[in-house]
Amino acid sequence: QSASTETGTRPETCPGVKPVGSMVVAFLRRGFLVVVGTSSSRDSEELHGSVDNEVYNTGATWRAPMLARSLPAVMGLFLLMPWAYAKQPVFETRAGAIRGYDAVAYFTENKPVKGSDRHSLDWNGATWYFASADNRSRFKADPGKYAPQYGGYCAWAVANGYTASTDPAAWRIVNGKLYLNYSVGVREKWSQDIPGNIARGDKNWPAVLK
Repeated sequence: QSASTETGTRPETCPGVKPVGSMVVAFLRRGFLVVVGTSSSRDSEELHGSVDNEVYNTGATWRAPMLARSLPAVMGLFLLMPWAYAKQPVFETRAGAIRGYDAVAYFTENKPVKGSDRHSLDWNGATWYFASADNRSRFKADPGKYAPQYGGYCAWAVANGYTASTDPAAWRIVNGKLYLNYSVGVREKWSQDIPGNIARGDKNWPAVLK
């Protein structure tokens, strides 16, 4: 099921999505704690059609004077690390969830349909766009029915224990649930064992976000 033609050449495997949010890398150097941050996925990438854009931009570097042997500071840093590497529950670009496409339209029109700024809704930490007020109302009444599985991350990737971005054209509805994949080619690979891949994906989700 694909209603649009992909542009460019994309690999037939999913590259993993980098941890979303503020990833923190710290090290002690000459009595300073150096913290390097990276920007979030919404602010630093527009992934569609370009794998290279999934590399997050390096943010500012902050230095805080401290003793290199300061054990409490080091311990505090490690306590922060689990939060630093957590991914968002919904895959979202600057265009919104599903890259701005209408989740409800997959079910009602059997194809990807671009949403409108006039019909938006915030749900599960992401902004969703719809082609009509009626579709927005349907989603608001039952988001679990229309939202893509695995937060809109690539179904093949989740089945294999990691996350990757998705293409709105690489979709399939199975047993009333919407699944997205990184590309049409990856969707075909996922489709070779739909029951098995769904079972593995369900088992891995949402642990793959950690």
